[in-house]
Amino acid sequence: MFINTWVFLKQRKSPSRDVLGATEIVHHTRDLLVVLWCRDFSDLTKSAETAEEVWVTLGVDLLRLQRDDRGVLLVPASATPIVARDYASAVTAYGPDGIWVDNIAREPGGFLVAGDEAEIPLPRFPNSRRLEFYVVKAARAVEELELAAAPLRTVRLELGTNAAPREVSAFYVPLLEALGLTVDRRMRSSGSAELLIGRSATSAAFVRVAKHGPAETWIQISWVQLA
Repeated sequence: MFINTWVFLKQRKSPSRDVLGATEIVHHTRDLLVVLWCRDFSDLTKSAETAEEVWVTLGVDLLRLQRDDRGVLLVPASATPIVARDYASAVTAYGPDGIWVDNIAREPGGFLVAGDEAEIPLPRFPNSRRLEFYVVKAARAVEELELAAAPLRTVRLELGTNAAPREVSAFYVPLLEALGLTVDRRMRSSGSAELLIGRSATSAAFVRVAKHGPAETWIQISWVQLA
């Protein structure tokens, strides 16, 4: 059963539409802001991966306003309206049913945007929307992408689309091969996620695709300059 996720944030002012984007406000009173994340709560864990998903989906601008050092509270959504007078009482009432993840946007380097999307020699997936573009620190790239050595530079583009993961992979495989990369395609048996890894002597590309909801697919393109 798919259960959406509520994200609890400590913010007095209602964010602007530029900051919210397509994110829906579920509840706002005093310093409590609750927004809807169309992500199955049962698939989430208290991990760096989930923290990054929140960061990518909700955006840096919104999460930088969060004023709780514990991070971000994620709670399974319910048909019952939220009953809480402020952020503190909401955390007390709903916290036991949720999980806390780190707020990457408040960490050093969490707002890295230097660079240009043109550094990635791959087009955006047709009719997708840009979520984030940023430079990935070398140490983080080694850990996340399992690189043998620190790269010279890694840039990353995050996109959102309604297409299925297999459609995204089918679009990018020939483009990666045309760049002279040897491509390895890995698929989850359920069809909910795919990973493309393209490598050459000097460059590498990682295209991660994952279903995040009934009509939402997340695309992460990492372009790595190895030498």
